[in-house]
Amino acid sequence: MKENPKILIVDDDQGFVQALQAALQTKSCQVAIAGDRKQAEKQVSLQEPDVIILGPIAPRGDAFLFHQWLKHTSSFRYVSLMVVNAPLRNNSLEGGGLKKGCKWTPRIS
Repeated sequence: MKENPKILIVDDDQGFVQALQAALQTKSCQVAIAGDRKQAEKQVSLQEPDVIILGPIAPRGDAFLFHQWLKHTSSFRYVSLMVVNAPLRNNSLEGGGLKKGCKWTPRIS
């Protein structure tokens, strides 16, 4: 695995973004954030992330459009993409999960 991988979180849910960012930074990841599709496209171009974590950004359909943009942009089509679509609960990232010893290791190839 690459040391200090660059991860872009794309989501408009601030609570989820902050919890995930904190968890990733404890694992020595470099984290960038985008709250919408336009910001995400800009951040991908500037940061060249190793992994993108994509949530259901508003307005509806923007996550799909962002994915299509990635897929059709030759320099970014092979960036690893993780799509998440679940509400943040106290027993997930914030209250449990990583804090209780669960291991999350991003695989970067």
